[in-house]
Amino acid sequence: MEITLAPSFIQGAVSLDVKPDGIHLWRLPVQELPLFQSHCALSEKLREPAGIRLRFHSNSPFVELDIAWVEGDHFDRLFDLVVDGKRVASTSTGENTSTIRFENLSEDATQIQEIWMPTGGPLILRGLKVADGSEFSPVEDQRLRWVTYGSSITHCHGSFSPSHSWPAMAARAHNLDLTCLGVGGQCHLDSMMALMIRDLPADIITLKLGINIYGRGSLNERSFAPAVVGFVRILREKHPETPIGLITPIFGANRETETNAGDMTLENYREQLRRAYQALKAHGDNHIFLFEGTELLGESLAGLLPDNLHPNGEGYEHMGRQAAQNILPELLADLK
Repeated sequence: MEITLAPSFIQGAVSLDVKPDGIHLWRLPVQELPLFQSHCALSEKLREPAGIRLRFHSNSPFVELDIAWVEGDHFDRLFDLVVDGKRVASTSTGENTSTIRFENLSEDATQIQEIWMPTGGPLILRGLKVADGSEFSPVEDQRLRWVTYGSSITHCHGSFSPSHSWPAMAARAHNLDLTCLGVGGQCHLDSMMALMIRDLPADIITLKLGINIYGRGSLNERSFAPAVVGFVRILREKHPETPIGLITPIFGANRETETNAGDMTLENYREQLRRAYQALKAHGDNHIFLFEGTELLGESLAGLLPDNLHPNGEGYEHMGRQAAQNILPELLADLK
């Protein structure tokens, strides 16, 4: 039985572009795409479906998703099936197919099922099939919304599977509706990102900042802290009391002491982020929080950084557990 994929089934996307060939998934407002394409790499990263998932009730013994890759050969990308918050299966398309199929499913229609899209590999949703006569409906979702922005370390290409990225793990631990804005290599406090996050519905927001800026030397001692302040102040235009967590970089190996093109070490960026936090607090922002990235993954766990920069699957799971224990509870408590 063919299912029409209405927007009510799709979560974690910022916008959907419905075309004759299917539903194109975007983590930016597609009507503003030309503005994001001032740096094409940013818009390309926001086309990757990190954190996007289908969410539904069904008693079908199987679910079959028909997709098309936007470009390239991505048949090794993993999709996860999550049932009531727990991953029960992972699969990928084969080399000569565009079908994702999960079988031997529970026929309990009260369960909440989710299909998590890959963290990378832009794709198009073309259709979905379930068993003839089975139930299939969207989930009425009133969960709190979490928007998180960061680098490739938030994008999480190296996670074991899409539902085991650190934001996905932390979100599932607290039953939050996640919008993941990890943008590999492109987290440079762009004003278009601030405007987009400002306009998104959000109950809590986290900004994990510094590593891409270190890598490119795109901001320095003069410009980084003011850029953070300006970014947060833009968010405050529509989120005046939303808890916002600033997260400093995780351990960065040689970057801790080696200066970049802006004559800054990674620790210098942490210091500047602390300075921005203090400035916002001094100005009366009582809903701004600071968290140290080295408490998510510090030097003692450097072995979980196989390239001395990005965590491996185990590293991302560790970060997810730490964020669930030490970051989200403080932000959620601020809502009460």
